[in-house]
Amino acid sequence: MPSVCNMVRITVNDREVEVEEDKTILQTAKKLGIMIPSLPHHDALFLFGLCRLCIAEIIKRVARNRNIVRELEDKGIIVRSAGRGTIVEEMSEAYKGVTDIVDVVHHAGISKKVVKLVPMGVIKG
Repeated sequence: MPSVCNMVRITVNDREVEVEEDKTILQTAKKLGIMIPSLPHHDALFLFGLCRLCIAEIIKRVARNRNIVRELEDKGIIVRSAGRGTIVEEMSEAYKGVTDIVDVVHHAGISKKVVKLVPMGVIKG
């Protein structure tokens, strides 16, 4: 007996569509011919929700109600920024998922691990 997949109605770019409930927005948009930039784009990575865009959203939630500037200053890190968003993006937690991405890419055969670097600082501008 074939499996039954529940359908849900969503709106993408003002178009209401019915899709299988286990499909991602990216998969749905692609099916509709709508290009959504995504980095890195490989199906193996999306199984884990580890693209940089997903991690950024998770980090914003983790940072809520925390004084990130104070936490960084307590570690001896000098911070100057135009806004909280920039600081939140550079929290150490924001980079923990990078190792997971490298592992997935390595095990999927997309690339090969060569060296692990540890940043000494971050300068944006």
